[in-house]
Order: sequence, then structure tokens, then C-alpha cells
Amino acid sequence: MTPEIKRKIRKKQRLYNRQKNTGKADDKRKFKEMRKAVKRELDNAHNQYVQNLLDIQEPTSEEETSRVTTGRKFWNYVKSMRRENVSIATLKDEVMGQDVTHAQGKAEILSKHFESVFTAEDRDNLPDMSTEQYPSMANFTITTQGIENLLKKVNPQKANGPDLIPSRVLNECAPQIAPYLIIIYNQSLSEHQLPKDWLQANICPVFKKGSRTIAPNYRPMSLICVICKAMEHILYHHIIKDLDQFNILKDYQHGFRKGRSCETQLLITIEEIAKSLDNRSQVDLLVLDFSKAFDTVSHARLLKKLEHYGVDGKVHGWICSWLTNRSQRVTLDGASSNEVNVRSGVLQGTVLVPLMFLIYINDIGENITS
Repeated sequence: MTPEIKRKIRKKQRLYNRQKNTGKADDKRKFKEMRKAVKRELDNAHNQYVQNLLDIQEPTSEEETSRVTTGRKFWNYVKSMRRENVSIATLKDEVMGQDVTHAQGKAEILSKHFESVFTAEDRDNLPDMSTEQYPSMANFTITTQGIENLLKKVNPQKANGPDLIPSRVLNECAPQIAPYLIIIYNQSLSEHQLPKDWLQANICPVFKKGSRTIAPNYRPMSLICVICKAMEHILYHHIIKDLDQFNILKDYQHGFRKGRSCETQLLITIEEIAKSLDNRSQVDLLVLDFSKAFDTVSHARLLKKLEHYGVDGKVHGWICSWLTNRSQRVTLDGASSNEVNVRSGVLQGTVLVPLMFLIYINDIGENITS
């Protein structure tokens, strides 16, 4: 990584930012040219580096030290390029008190852990909402062109879901597939039923922090059918449009919202603290972290809140089926755990999840006064 390459990388980043802001064809062309130049420079530098490692001369008494050093560098490089065929480290089975190394056993351990965080719902004691029910969500129409546009945005490199339909097929055959999908979508919406494959999820464990040998240090990411994700995109668009129209989402809610982020929340917090300091007022700050927040969402309470906020009728029935009839299994190194029913929570990795979680916690600060 020479200074010249670093300089070109910085220039490439500047050109990328410029073409992203302006959208001009000439700026895009300059960025692509610089990107190719940087890649060419990196490839040449890497090839030269490897060639230097491979250029080991016959040892002599004077060259012995140099040979040893060069050989060590070569084998360090080979070691760094190795790709282990195991995605998850050895896991400790807390019940049996032993280490598990085979894929099937690790998948079962992770599956049992992910299942253990589900909460048992008290459906007979659901709290009443403190405000009057909002108007029902307006009707909407699913169009063939809209479905086609969504499929064309699908990343062909994405892995397929439980239906085993490749993303590349959906992307490249969007015009031919869209007319059939609109029939399936409308039928699914009107009957409040989803195909079995749409209700299944392959869980990919993602390491968070701590020891890699402990199952609780992994979080589940759901790999679901791309066709179902497209349907979720359609519902998301219409639900969020309705929520924005009636200003249902609280103004202090900055997560998962367009134009808002951790930074906007931080700016408001700093401003409030600064005003309090200027007024010589006391400032109390309480920071909470919800453990397994997405996995412990109560289905019955979420559905009740959806209905209260006007998400009723066909959409409510579809989401009810989408939430309550799900199953999941952990897939790991070619092995899969047994399927388990999803008793609570919203699956991380699906399109509707952030919105469903926002609705679920929307009234969390309703009775808090300053």
C-alpha cells in the first residue's frame, strides 16, 4: 500500500461522493475510471508483493539470515490467505458440559438458545390503549409494474430463501414473473394466508461479542424468501404512509425512520442538556438497553396496537398470519437444526421488522413527563 495508491483511493472516495450528490453522468464516468485505476494499481502492487515473497534464492552462508526471514514472511502470507471451512467456533453445551465441534450439534445448540428467549404471552390480560382508535388505513392496489420494479432491485448475489428460488432468476425475469406474483399477492392478502415457504426462515447465527464458544453471544439473522420480502416492501410502503399521514409515530422516536438516526437523537439530547445547564437546572439521564428486544415482542400486543393505529382489515389479517404461524431452523456449514415454532418476536432480517418494532414501542414514553 504505497503513498501513491493511498492518494488515489482518497481521490476515488471524493469522486464517489461527488457523483452521488450530483448524479451527473460525467461525474459517474470519472468515478468509474478512477475505481478501475485504483483496482489496477492494487492488483499490481499485490502481485509484486507476492512475487517478492516467492523470489527465494539458494541459501549461502551470507544469505542464511535473509533466507530465513523471507521464508517466514512467505508462510505467514500463506497462513493469512487460508479460509477455514468452519463458520462457527466450537460451542460449549451447557447441559451436557462438553464441547461440540460438529455442525449438526452446533446448529441444535444455537437453535435451542434462540428458542429459549421466546416469551409466553398472557392473551387474557391485554392492556387497553389510552387513546382513541385511529381511522382505518386507506385501501391500496398492488400493481404489476410495482412488483416488477421491486424484483429488478433484488441483488442477484443474495442467497435464496427456503423456497430455493435464486435471486438472479427473480431479478432477470422480473417482467415475466410479476404478472403471476400479483395474483399470488392479492390472493394471499384477501385470504390472510401465506404459502408455507414464506413462513419458514433459515437462521444464520451472527457473532456479537464476548467468547465465541458461548451460544448467547450470537444473534439470529433470518434468511427468508425474496418473494415474501417483496410483499413486505409493498405493505411497508402503505403502512408507513398511513402512519405519517396521521402523525401516529411519536416525534421522539428516531430509530428506523427516514431522515432520522442516532445522530439526530443525539443532537436533540445535547441541545436539551445545554439548555438545562444554561438555566442551571438539574439534568437526569437514564440509559436503558433492551435485552433480546426483537425476540421478545408479544404477538398479541403488537396485533392489538396495529389495529388501534388503523392497520386493520386485510393487512391486519395478513400480518397476523405472517407473525403467528412462523417456524425457523438454524443452518450451519451444510447442516440444519430441527424446526421450531416462533412463539414471540419479529424475525431480524425481514423488511417489516423495524416498522413492527417501532409500532410496538411507540407509546413507551406516553406517560413520562419532564
